[in-house]
Amino acid sequence: MTRIVHIAAPMPRHGAHSGYARLSEAMSARVIAPPRLANRLLDAMPARLPRLFLDPPNSGWYWNNSFLAAELAALATKAVKSCIIHALYGENSFRWLGFGPQKRPGALVATLHQPQSVFFTAMPQPKLLERADALIALAPCQMDFLEKLCPKTRIFFVPHGVDTHFFRPLENVASKEPFTALVVGSWLRDEALLNSTIQKCSGMDTPIRFLILAEDSFKKGLEQNAHVKVLGRVSDSGLLDLYRSANCLLLPLKDAVASNALLEGMACGLPIAATDVGGVSAYTNADCALLAPAGNARRLADILEFLAQNPQACSEMGRQARLQALSHSWSAIAQKMRSVYSAIIQ
Repeated sequence: MTRIVHIAAPMPRHGAHSGYARLSEAMSARVIAPPRLANRLLDAMPARLPRLFLDPPNSGWYWNNSFLAAELAALATKAVKSCIIHALYGENSFRWLGFGPQKRPGALVATLHQPQSVFFTAMPQPKLLERADALIALAPCQMDFLEKLCPKTRIFFVPHGVDTHFFRPLENVASKEPFTALVVGSWLRDEALLNSTIQKCSGMDTPIRFLILAEDSFKKGLEQNAHVKVLGRVSDSGLLDLYRSANCLLLPLKDAVASNALLEGMACGLPIAATDVGGVSAYTNADCALLAPAGNARRLADILEFLAQNPQACSEMGRQARLQALSHSWSAIAQKMRSVYSAIIQ
């Protein structure tokens, strides 16, 4: 049996139950830890030296020596043993893997998380992906530009997953008043659209409260609205409580591929009010989500008003959202990924 090795370095902002790194646990994969000696050596170098051949100056993308150390350790493992090396965050961890020898046992896999609008900033040397035996797209919206980087036969769509055991709705919930729209996350969120949507909702007959959990730069100025409550960093249990306390999840987006917040909100039984961009429609359906055209604050506000004024419809959409999320449980996603691994090593 071919050994499965993941470079899984989780994102610092993700809690223990969130993020794509949860795939490793679901697959019982070995996770490469950055060797301490390699980390020390890299840290001793001038800060920019390891990046000279990988990123343009001031690319600003999330990257550190730990990723490089983990890649080197993975290559060392692969040099002595046939295995599948899977960079779970390909934009961060498929740099030096792409410089490895082409004739090798096993396979190299990379999951890519970003939409075309930011991908080439995230990965300024995309030709490295030509060395991958499989690229994992998290939404169909990535296919067109990925097919320009790699043969179509090596690109596979495997959705993002969610911990449906942890993120789940409360049973026998009492009516939640006032109607609360929860906003979670900052990446590729449309701040101007959110502000405009809040303003349009302020004059409605049905009061709507907004809870916003995001980075400080995204929340700036929102505290001045009486209908808005901004929140600081919360624990895993605090995040779960927020999902469970809300009536719907509001996602004003500029672009998207997969979204932890989207899947977690659905898993907690929240109907979705979101911008119809990127991969959102690939993870939702008309039974659990109402989508607005990009930048259309009037439509988003109307969606929130409909949900607030129709509690039965809102409840049924929440039930359907939970059912949709169950199809994205990590066990289901792990099975799909095993099928990809089997296909590329045959």
